[in-house]
Amino acid sequence: MKNGLVYVFAIGGFLLGTAESIVAGIIEMMSSDLQVSVSSVGQFVTSFALGFGIGSPILIALTAKYDRKKVLLTSLVLFAAGNALTFFVSSFELILLFRLLAGTGGGAYIAVALAVATKLVSEDKRGSAIGIIATGVTSALVIGVPLGTLLSQAVGWRYLFIIIGILSLILSFIISRYMPVINDKQKIPLSEQIKILKDKAVIACVLVSLFIVLDYATLLTYLTPFIQSFHRLTTEAISMILLAAGIASMIGSRLGGYLTDKWGSKSTIYTGLLLQAAILLLSSMLGTTMIGMISVILIWIGSLWIITPSLQFYLVTLSPKAPDIAQSVNLSFFQFGLALGPLLGGVIINSSSASNLGWTAGIVALIAMGFAIFSFAFSSKRKNVAAA
Repeated sequence: MKNGLVYVFAIGGFLLGTAESIVAGIIEMMSSDLQVSVSSVGQFVTSFALGFGIGSPILIALTAKYDRKKVLLTSLVLFAAGNALTFFVSSFELILLFRLLAGTGGGAYIAVALAVATKLVSEDKRGSAIGIIATGVTSALVIGVPLGTLLSQAVGWRYLFIIIGILSLILSFIISRYMPVINDKQKIPLSEQIKILKDKAVIACVLVSLFIVLDYATLLTYLTPFIQSFHRLTTEAISMILLAAGIASMIGSRLGGYLTDKWGSKSTIYTGLLLQAAILLLSSMLGTTMIGMISVILIWIGSLWIITPSLQFYLVTLSPKAPDIAQSVNLSFFQFGLALGPLLGGVIINSSSASNLGWTAGIVALIAMGFAIFSFAFSSKRKNVAAA
């Protein structure tokens, strides 16, 4: 059942991705029902992100002395509660609070799940295990958000959140029943675990995450105007491209895990970053044809998600004594990148043209490459010192 648990963790990732992204699909419904502005409903996204980015590292740090099974279950129950309680209230402020709770629990859950998954499978399958969980998260964009939006239109948006809560509790029961206790033989004090954040290789790795997500959010937020700056397409055509992009992200996640097991983290990350930077820097030229534009989008988003599981696996190898804290901080920087990307994209659009978003994101990808080079250099130097 150990290998099967990885797929259980991936379902949890799917629920997390759906809960985080669904507001975009039901924002007008929530605005009308709660009698607040659309911009106010947007704060539910911010609240979830704050819980994910700030609350979850604190939660993991406070539970550092407990075995990972207990922390995983506690996090999942908090995530379930934050979603389910939303069903019962009409207060804007309380929903903000519950979104914060859900983000905290969800962020801690996925960080611990990624770290635990590498301990449940054989060494040659660790990259694939992380890729499977990442695919669970990305599939929320392709499956969870559209289905959640349809469900909300049929029965009301509140039912969506209580269903996510109930399914999360069912997952917690399965994990409680089948997951073995994972407790390190030697307890690592919290002060020692936090020291990983002073490790130059770890910090550089986390900055890679920040910049690849910054490049992702910069372009994805304004993907429609970017495409329309080259080709005037119908809403239906844009939707089909977005669907294809979502499928490419799922394929990229699985491929990234597979390549990590076959090639190792370094080769996979470098390949993904080079591919991504090249296609983005050439986007202004390639995007002039429809085939070129579709190729840019699919290669860009596919290569990004090839990098993601490999980067997460690399981070586990950098911090074997405290992988969940490292993962939590890494995922926090994911959230910061998601928050900063729309701001950068907005500046580009307001100051020039949406057609410039591609090469701008390409420059950001090159910055990520620079930090990847630094991280691997620091990691290699650390190994040489340890071997001396």
